Parts: sequence; C-alpha cells; structure tokens
Amino acid sequence: MSDVQREPCRHCGESAAPSLKVCPFCRGSLLVDVVIAAPLAEPRVRYLLAREISSLGPPASSFSTLRRELEFPRPVLARRASRLAALSLSERLADFGIAAIIEPAGSGQGSGRSARRFAATASSAVAGLVLLLWMGVQGGSADFASTPPPSRALATTEIPSWPQPLPPLSTHELSVLATPSIVTLRSGDRRVSGFFIAPDLALTRSAAIGDGTAIKVLTPNGGEIAGEVVKRDDAIGLALVRVPGSRAEPLQLGDAAELRGGERVFFHALAPMAGGSPSSLQEGTLGPIARRFQGITHLTLQPGLLPGGDGGPVLDGQGRVLGLVAIQPDGAYLLPINYAYTESHLAPPPRLAPNQRKWTELLAEAETAERLRIGPSR
Repeated sequence: MSDVQREPCRHCGESAAPSLKVCPFCRGSLLVDVVIAAPLAEPRVRYLLAREISSLGPPASSFSTLRRELEFPRPVLARRASRLAALSLSERLADFGIAAIIEPAGSGQGSGRSARRFAATASSAVAGLVLLLWMGVQGGSADFASTPPPSRALATTEIPSWPQPLPPLSTHELSVLATPSIVTLRSGDRRVSGFFIAPDLALTRSAAIGDGTAIKVLTPNGGEIAGEVVKRDDAIGLALVRVPGSRAEPLQLGDAAELRGGERVFFHALAPMAGGSPSSLQEGTLGPIARRFQGITHLTLQPGLLPGGDGGPVLDGQGRVLGLVAIQPDGAYLLPINYAYTESHLAPPPRLAPNQRKWTELLAEAETAERLRIGPSR
C-alpha cells in the first residue's frame, strides 16, 4: 500500500493520497470507518473476534469497545482512520476471512463506489477465528500457501453455530467473558450469587434466597439496587430475579447431560470481605457421584466452595452454563441447568438442542445410584 494509489476526494473529486486525513484542495475530511455488515449474536464469537482485532493495534478499536460494537447490526471496528490505515486493517482482516467495509467516518452506511469491500461469508470468518485460536493454543503455525483464499461473497447477517470441538478458553478468558454477567444478591443476611439469562433477569437458587420477594442486588462499586423475585419453582429449587435497568449480557446455556466425572468445570465463589463483588472464576472438577435431594439430581463438585457462591453458574470450557452451584450440608453440588428449561421453564432452551436421551439416562442413573448409595460410573 502506498500513497501512489490516490483516490478522488468525496467532497471535491480531486485526487488525494490515502494517507491524508484532510483533502489538500477543499479541506474536507478524508477520514473513514471500518465496519462489517453482520451482527454477531454469539457471545464467544464476539469475545474472540474482539480479542483478535484489538491485537492488530491502531486503527482498530480497543478490546472493550469492540466487544460492545460487535453487538450492533453494523459493528464499527475502527473509527476516523485514514484510508491508508483502514485499507491495511481490512486486508489483514481479509486474511482471516473477515468481511470489512470502508465508508466515510460517521456515515453509518456504505458510500457507493468509494467504499472498498473486502467481503467473506460469515462461516469463513468464524472458521478463520477458530483456526487462529487453535494456532495460538497449539503454539504452532499453518501453511497459508496451501490454504485456499477466503470466499469474496458478501457477508450474511446470520452467524452459524461454532463447529465442534473447540479449544477451551483459559480461566482468565472465561472470567473476562462471564464475570460481567454474574450478579451478587442479598436477602436478609444471606449473600448469594446468580447470573443473567436475559438482560434484566437473573437466575439463582430459590433455597439460597429464602421466601421473600425483595432482593438487594449488589453493584460492582459497592452500591445496592432493588431487585424482585418474579417467578420461582421451589420443587426444583430455582428463582428468577428481575434487576431493573441492568441491561446485562446473558450467559449462554449448555447441556449438563454431556458431563462426565473428572471433567473440568469453572465456578464463581465470593471471597470473604469481597464487598459483594464477584471474584474471578475458579477451576474445579466434576465428581464421580450424583445425588438426589428432594427428588432432584445433583452432581458433585470438587473442591468444596465458599457459601457465597450458592446459586452462581458452573461453566464449561466454552463459557456455557452447565448448572448452578448448590451448597448442601455435605458439600458443593451442581444443579443441572437442564431443569431450568426442560421442567421449570424459567429459562429459554439453549441454541443447540440438548441431548434428551442422555438427560433421561442421567436422571435414571442418579436415581438408581441414590437407592444403592453408590457413585454412578460416568
């Protein structure tokens, strides 16, 4: 890329070098934005894409800004950049199959012939990110000379589901992804956790919050706002708390029926003197024993958790909620999230359909094990 490749100013039509920010003839702005045409509904796609784009450096926006932008219908990846810098960024994005559109700064729409499009299918963009992440995890490299170039078809607005299997996120990455969606609740002298399944609805354990409907929601800065229990299923042990004005990003729900003993999981627990703020996620494992409490299947968690984590989410390595932390007299358990959408109907089902056959088998196995008081082999 060089200044020899001049383009007409959109204001006066005179040729101007792409490195300039102001036209030397009419003094009009030559700054542009870099956008993509497709919103990203999947939180992990947004997280990974924001991480990779921000790592490219200016003119790309910061990581936190990109995570917010990628929720919008036409996410802006870089603002008020020179055309030379924007073209350079677009070409680097195209190497990973990510669609990019260059348009006049602040226009909010394409500028006809002046907008250069480096487009790719949404599936290619996701595939490129998976490849990039996998390379980073493996510490290896890829032979791009033998890799076919990405398609130049215009990006669509539908982002497909992640292909499986995916390399797991690190504990730190999961904390960055999930912690903003975890909330601390106070009911009387009880302090428990919950997590958002909708922008203003948090799911928690009904046993953890008691019988009242008035809930105090602790903010990260130590303040409190009023929440309200709007629905509960005490037979299962779940409750929905409305948090007015939260506008939080919901966590993605998963399928606990796919779990096996010894599998790595990630949970949230409140440390003593934490002021009510969520701590980072901690890593644990799923124990080999399933128990039934009041007819509800629970899976053991290891190690034991602090009481403040009761009602908080248990995540897999992809950031999906597998269940809720349930503190019982003899230890910490996982209350499977499947109950929330298959029986209580307090939460929407996950995007990927759960394995109903395995779920039925898990319930039957846990019931048999409880009768015999042995640990089912999972």
